[in-house]
Amino acid sequence: MAAGAALVESAGGFILTLDNSPLRCNKKDPLLTGLLGGGPFLRAPLLAMLDRHAQTAGEDKAR
Repeated sequence: MAAGAALVESAGGFILTLDNSPLRCNKKDPLLTGLLGGGPFLRAPLLAMLDRHAQTAGEDKAR
């Protein structure tokens, strides 16, 4: 995973966890809930889409 993330980032892209935090590969607990990656032009639209999804999921739980 670290090698793939390094390739994406060295090409100008980004890798984030689904909670919008940077990827940390050398952890005691290596479990990841998900990753998001892409080119620099995709970062803002993808994060906005995730934010809308999180808000909708929160509204569904409140019902």
